Amino acid sequence: AAYQFDGTAYISIPASSSLSSPKTELTQCAWVQITQWGWFGDTYVPVITKSDVSDYTFQYRLAVSQDYLITSINNWDNSAIAQFNAVLNTWYFIASVLKDDTVKSYVNGNLINTYPIIPGPINYDTKPLEIGRDMPGVEEDFFGKIDDVKIYNRALTDEEIFNLYEYGLSLIHISEPTRPY
Repeated sequence: AAYQFDGTAYISIPASSSLSSPKTELTQCAWVQITQWGWFGDTYVPVITKSDVSDYTFQYRLAVSQDYLITSINNWDNSAIAQFNAVLNTWYFIASVLKDDTVKSYVNGNLINTYPIIPGPINYDTKPLEIGRDMPGVEEDFFGKIDDVKIYNRALTDEEIFNLYEYGLSLIHISEPTRPY
């Protein structure tokens, strides 16, 4: 069953060697159903953040805004932004794949953007992984449901992303979206 987030709830997973292991490749993915936009700016909800402090550094991050799927590596200035118009109360499978200096962004198993970022290793840290909350800068919280969060220390292929989407459809029993992304 999906976890419900109401703007105050979040999941914090203590730092571990496996969560801190990505260096040059990373895949983040999750099923999300957003019910409301965030407190600040009303356009942004965090899904995954490897941090719990208010400075502007983190290891990796995945978020959704009304207009974009956002992947950030090491800090806000190193972000890949993919055009995506999320509709409230709709399930989406979102994924981002980092390999070397490129981030690929996916929605519902389809590649929606390829974006260059600053090359270099992902900075190691000892901060927890948080699901449904983002602390760098001002605390931001998720409203809705998050399910089947996965983090890999390698870049999954397009086919692997699509297979995760197809598999997830069978688990959460939702129908195929009516609009392409």
